[in-house]
Amino acid sequence: FLGFPPDQPDATTKTTALHVAAESGNIRAVHMLLQAGAQANTCDSSLSTPLHIAAYMGYDE
Repeated sequence: FLGFPPDQPDATTKTTALHVAAESGNIRAVHMLLQAGAQANTCDSSLSTPLHIAAYMGYDE
């Protein structure tokens, strides 16, 4: 997937591309990352999953 694993975390924040897509509400990117094998339950350095972040941001899809 674009030359890197879909779950490759940021070295400092442990945020993955799925965390970023969820935070921005980019549903298309979320679907693409999940289809590429991204793990939905991966925690960042704050112990938040992409679902936690999406809910916090008020997204309901």
